[in-house]
Amino acid sequence: AKAAEAIRLRADVFKFESAKQSLRSEVGGFKRSKRCFREREKNELDVKVTDLSASVKVKEHEVVDLDA
Repeated sequence: AKAAEAIRLRADVFKFESAKQSLRSEVGGFKRSKRCFREREKNELDVKVTDLSASVKVKEHEVVDLDA
């Protein structure tokens, strides 16, 4: 009876360890997805900043041309 109980408890421990590892993997996946999303968002903002900077330069040249 004790041996059977020990075997059952070991099986339970194995199931819990497996579930824990699975959850760790899932959390790691979420963290990677979040990092990728932030990186993509940062890149999109960088492009917008570059576009706005170019627009400012064009407007500055237009103002200079009007003053001339």
